[in-house]
Amino acid sequence: MRKKILYSIIFFSIITFILSFYFPGPKAQNSVIVQFVARNGYGNNMYIDNVSFGNRPGKDVAVTSINNIPKDTIYLNSLYSYYISPQVNVTNFGTETSDTNAILIMEIKSVSYRSVDSIKTISPGQTKVLTFDSLLMSPGMTYDILVYINPSIPDSNAYNDTLRQTSVILKGEYRNVLVEEFTSMTSPSCASNNPALDKYIDSNFQYICAVKYHLGFPSPGIDSLYLTDTLSQKQRANYYYVYSVPTTLLDGKLSLPLPYILDTNFAKPFYSRFSIGTPLSIEVSDSRLPGDTIQAAINIHLGHTLASNNLRLRIYAIERYKTYNTSPGTNDEKDFYDIFRRAYPDSGGILISNISGYYQYTYKYHRDSTWTDSLIYTLAFVQDDNTKEVLNCAKARHTTLYHKNVNNIKSNQTYRKADIDKRIPGIHKSNIIDHKDSLIQSNFSFEGFEGPFPPVGWSILNPDVGFTFEKLNGYNGPTLGGVNCVKVPFYDYPNIGEKDTLLSLVFKDISPLDTFKFDYSYAQYLSNYIDSLVVSMSTDNGETFVPIFSEGGVYMATSPATTLSYAPTSTTQWVTYIYPMSAILPFSPIRPIPATYKLYQNYPNPFNPKTNIKFDLPNNVYVSLKVYDILGREITTLVNEKMTAGLHIIEFSPTNFSSGIYFYRLIAGDFTEVKKMVFIK
Repeated sequence: MRKKILYSIIFFSIITFILSFYFPGPKAQNSVIVQFVARNGYGNNMYIDNVSFGNRPGKDVAVTSINNIPKDTIYLNSLYSYYISPQVNVTNFGTETSDTNAILIMEIKSVSYRSVDSIKTISPGQTKVLTFDSLLMSPGMTYDILVYINPSIPDSNAYNDTLRQTSVILKGEYRNVLVEEFTSMTSPSCASNNPALDKYIDSNFQYICAVKYHLGFPSPGIDSLYLTDTLSQKQRANYYYVYSVPTTLLDGKLSLPLPYILDTNFAKPFYSRFSIGTPLSIEVSDSRLPGDTIQAAINIHLGHTLASNNLRLRIYAIERYKTYNTSPGTNDEKDFYDIFRRAYPDSGGILISNISGYYQYTYKYHRDSTWTDSLIYTLAFVQDDNTKEVLNCAKARHTTLYHKNVNNIKSNQTYRKADIDKRIPGIHKSNIIDHKDSLIQSNFSFEGFEGPFPPVGWSILNPDVGFTFEKLNGYNGPTLGGVNCVKVPFYDYPNIGEKDTLLSLVFKDISPLDTFKFDYSYAQYLSNYIDSLVVSMSTDNGETFVPIFSEGGVYMATSPATTLSYAPTSTTQWVTYIYPMSAILPFSPIRPIPATYKLYQNYPNPFNPKTNIKFDLPNNVYVSLKVYDILGREITTLVNEKMTAGLHIIEFSPTNFSSGIYFYRLIAGDFTEVKKMVFIK
């Protein structure tokens, strides 16, 4: 009899093992961080979009972004309030058309604002823009914006139905835009692009402060304007990591794409800077003193105390125009504008206060005998050396100088990529596995880059503070609808070999049965300009990363090579990369899912110094676990997040608590239960 029982136990154990192998139970959950490492080869642009884990649910409508109200601090470029009609993006992440009338509500309690709009239908992957009632924006106000979808509509994921944003509006000043170009008399690309740039500066001279630094490359490097002050101009190029000409920066933040002949390549970046306010105003005036001396008077009004303590006032002598009978270089240029002559006291500038107030600076400098007195003026700007952003600028000259070359651009010019100073060999293709899709899963984590950039919880590592990952409007990957993606501007990024990193937030509840996906698009420039992308994952909170995608050059290309600045114009120029998480995540032992909610008595109890609180969850649900004192006052929060179904154990180690009776309350969906525990010191 005993042998029969023993054989029966062995038999059923074997059957149970086989069934568990072929029919696994609930998935093990993990946390994953993703990093995108882009290595620059000065090739062509790359685009990334729609990063996701898992398969899309049937019904999932989400609030994805507030389009026209920036987050954090906003400086109004006016002394007055203004009205704006808030616009919000709503995206259908699901695979089914949402034909229920989805009602969206925007609330801002600080100004008693509430507006309602609705969407009748929205197709899978589609993004729609909703416009709410006009909102009065006033300086000195904080706007805690809440946008949410009426919870009555069917939706499998309620956690992306709400979007919160805080915007602080401060009174600001009108902005002038600093245009810094690095150029050379020996660069054919400069010769073809400079006339268009000069024309745009001339047309907007009232709002632009321009400076042209001359550099000693490409070969033969015989630029006479560079040789007059080699040190300062090289220091400024090194400050921005500039290794190509022409390179043009706006306010130290935006790089102008080539060719400059395309008006949109200048106009859009210019107005994106000109339209926003700034915390300070600056005025500059020049006086001629005896002995070929120029005295510059600079008045700065800093309206708000700033966090940065590394603000620099930079003062330049600029010569508006110089012409030659014959080209002094090798590219046939004869006319030169806004020439950098000197930096005072040097290219490092003067450290100034970040405390709000009025500041006056007077600086005297000698006019060199080779400069034309009537064309010399002072340019001054305040720059945050922590971020390299120029906060505002001003100049002592307000009249333009017209010349036939500024207004007559040759129509047959060949516009080409910038000429570079040096070459660093690119990298070659790495071996990867052509992974296939894996099994279905229940959770869906997604980032479509439709909101603020970088997204909440994401970060960018940019060692040279040069070009890097940036949000681009007007282009979108094919996986899901939208109007934005991420661009890496390799085409205009001359710092060859630079590696920039886009680091994700911690994606939670990732299973070995999930799939990871992202869209990307890339075209090669020339075969010896090799850019690359490496995508890696960490399952240990960022301690180590495992590469899952590594491509470069022609092997990364999704579109034919082009010597023009590349941008995808159709879905066929994108590729969706798919990676099974089973290749990196282990299958963990399976525990049965509880049938009901249950809160257990803590153990040990009484306790000192710590105890464990255990509870069962039959479903994935948002959980709140809090501790209260005997008077019912909340003492601490142990859990306040979405948790997966299963058994959970939370360790509680009170600090600075008095001995006595405490209560812990679990809220999970509609379930609520309270239990008592005793802490003894």
